[in-house]
Amino acid sequence: SNQICFHHLASGGKALYLARIAETHAAMLAHLGGFSFFRPELIGDTLFYFSGYNELDQRGPSGLLEFIRRLLHDQRPSLVMLDGMATLEAHAGSELEVKRFVHQLQVLAAGYGCTIFLITHAEIEAHSQPEYT
Repeated sequence: SNQICFHHLASGGKALYLARIAETHAAMLAHLGGFSFFRPELIGDTLFYFSGYNELDQRGPSGLLEFIRRLLHDQRPSLVMLDGMATLEAHAGSELEVKRFVHQLQVLAAGYGCTIFLITHAEIEAHSQPEYT
C-alpha cells in the first residue's frame, strides 16, 4: 500500500495514509527505508501519515469517520490508504455499523474526489462483504 502511495506521488498526486495500531509510524518508515520506491523527503509535503486509532477507540466508527472527513478537508489528498479495517470491525457494534461506515466513506470519497483503499489482514474466505473486493 505504501508503494502505491509513492507511485501516486510520482505522478503528481497527494496521498494520506491512516495507519493501523499494530505498528508505529516510526517502525513502518524504518521498514520502508530499504525499498527503492521510498522517498522520505515527500513525507509531510505530499504524503501524510496519521493514526485514527484514538478516535476509533474513544468514539467508535463514527468518530473515525469524522476524523477522516476533517483530514480530507484539510489535506485534500487524491489517494487515501485506510489500513486497519479489521480493527474497525472489532470496534463496531454490528456488521450493519461497518456497512454504514463503508457507505459513508464512499460518500466522502466521491465528495472530495479521492480514491480510498481499505486495507485489512482478515481472511478473505471468511467474508463476503463488498468491502473485501
